[in-house]
Amino acid sequence: MRCRGRSRRRFRKQRDQISAGIRKLQDFIRSAETEFDFFQDERTQRFLRFLKQKVFRFLRELLPRRMSGALRFGFADPALTGQGAALAAMLLPLYRDNLEIEPLFDREELSGNLAFRGRIQLFVFLFGAAQLWFHPDFRFVYRHLRGKNKRKNREDTHG
Repeated sequence: MRCRGRSRRRFRKQRDQISAGIRKLQDFIRSAETEFDFFQDERTQRFLRFLKQKVFRFLRELLPRRMSGALRFGFADPALTGQGAALAAMLLPLYRDNLEIEPLFDREELSGNLAFRGRIQLFVFLFGAAQLWFHPDFRFVYRHLRGKNKRKNREDTHG
């Protein structure tokens, strides 16, 4: 008699754990579908394209207009120095004749002289931020993200 009661309790406990796991999985799938639909929405895609355009504009504005100098580098491992030289070769269109880079494969060293000149205009950043704020699709994306955070905070505090 006693064994039967224990096995029933154990069976019920395992059944409840499995059903709770299935419920969590269903909730996760539901939330993943909601997020997928949100990112596939035309308004979200339009805003993300606009945001990408503005971010690249900000980055282009941050890059120095003129740079000059010389850089010598070498690491303990020649293979790592070779990887650094490959990275420098990939960035060659950015610095062309203005910067002299010399990889040193025989010793560990990092030295050089670099000079940058450029300008950062606050107006460009403020104007871009205003454009983002007043973009009609920004409100849609902001409300979705803010609502998701509110739901998460409510779940954390109430259960």
